[in-house]
Amino acid sequence: MVSSPKSRRQRSKPSGGFDARRFCSLPHAAAPAKRAAVYLLAATSGLRRAELGRLRWGDVDLERGVVMLRAKTTKNREAAVIPIPGRTVSMLSSLRGRAKGTAAVFKTIPTIRTFYNDLAKAKVERESSAGILDFHALRVTFATLLALAGVPLVVAQRLMRHSDPRLTANVYTRIELHDKRAAVDKLGDLLVAPLGAAPETSTTNTDVTNATSTRSRARRAVGVGVGTGDDEASCKRRVDEASNPEPSVLETDALPA
Repeated sequence: MVSSPKSRRQRSKPSGGFDARRFCSLPHAAAPAKRAAVYLLAATSGLRRAELGRLRWGDVDLERGVVMLRAKTTKNREAAVIPIPGRTVSMLSSLRGRAKGTAAVFKTIPTIRTFYNDLAKAKVERESSAGILDFHALRVTFATLLALAGVPLVVAQRLMRHSDPRLTANVYTRIELHDKRAAVDKLGDLLVAPLGAAPETSTTNTDVTNATSTRSRARRAVGVGVGTGDDEASCKRRVDEASNPEPSVLETDALPA
């Protein structure tokens, strides 16, 4: 079978991922709130589009902060328990109301047209050097945020439910290259300083592993999103201020087996 130009193009350029600040814009551009919750849950749990559509309220334990995927609803037909951050729990709690456990969490999942319309409202380009921002990009975003937060590769693989660790490693390799490039670029600032003059930034500021580095600023990135009463500006401010070197990225001790 001959592939269409569109399918060839999509395969030649993979799904990219949102950075934390750009993702802040997306849920706020989406209306109603349930659509924003779809995006937030996808980006903070790594659930696939079909898995989101099959999710029932009985699968969501809001007290424990976990989503329990039934084997028949997952791609690999294996059950899984996925922890979700507090902001995602808060948003889901505000949406449940009196829904029964058998009721679908999301009656509809946004089509690609709706998704692109929300990107346009959020002023986010569909395509970048990192790849295409399609719905799958929300899952890639989850992996990217785990990498930036310093989550060990083996843990990220379990959370992503990748059977092949190379799939997870591909994301981690891209992030590590970005961090190495940022570190090397800082050398230029030292080289252009007048001979004998102290560099403008202190050793603390140039240390790429300190609390203001890319990794440490993103340590709470998996938890960014919209909760009740949040606005886009406060979401982006949390990303900028997320410099605590030791927070729990997933805000729970539960990990899938």
